[in-house]
Amino acid sequence: MARFLLMTLLATAGTSAATTRPAITVSRVLSTEKKVEPTAITKVLALRGGVDLTPTLLCKMMTAVYGGFGVILGSVGPGLAFGPKSPVSYFTEVGDSGEFFAHALGALMTLVYSSPFWAGVDAAALAKVMLPANVYFLGLFIYCATTLPAAKDSTNAILPFNLWWTQVAIGAVMLYVNTQVV
Repeated sequence: MARFLLMTLLATAGTSAATTRPAITVSRVLSTEKKVEPTAITKVLALRGGVDLTPTLLCKMMTAVYGGFGVILGSVGPGLAFGPKSPVSYFTEVGDSGEFFAHALGALMTLVYSSPFWAGVDAAALAKVMLPANVYFLGLFIYCATTLPAAKDSTNAILPFNLWWTQVAIGAVMLYVNTQVV
């Protein structure tokens, strides 16, 4: 089968139909350039002197929110920062394995989301990677706010409700912006 496809490709390489189409190159296939059509929200933001929704803006938002959580998780850990005695409690209990994975996730979140600004990672490509992650994270935030016993019953000193609901709202905004720039 592969031989047949190769022979067909070689046989049609010189025909006019093959020469009128743009060449398929690795750089064209992997290109992250995208013509962004203005949407209603970008038009409103432009009228107000606001910002355009771009992959770089999404990366800045993700770095500010999740990178901030990442620094705290990677250094202090969830027990002290977000545990039952914290004023910003997200969990009623945090075990040793939770501490370990929170440190690892915190470092990963900070490094990955800030990578366009220090490692030269293409923001448009990272926005594509973040889309399924943002869908998944929003589902996890909803699960924590409604179902997970160690999270849904947490109390805190900042707001009179479970802080996971704020993460649901933040996650929904991140997902919306992500869908607009991909």
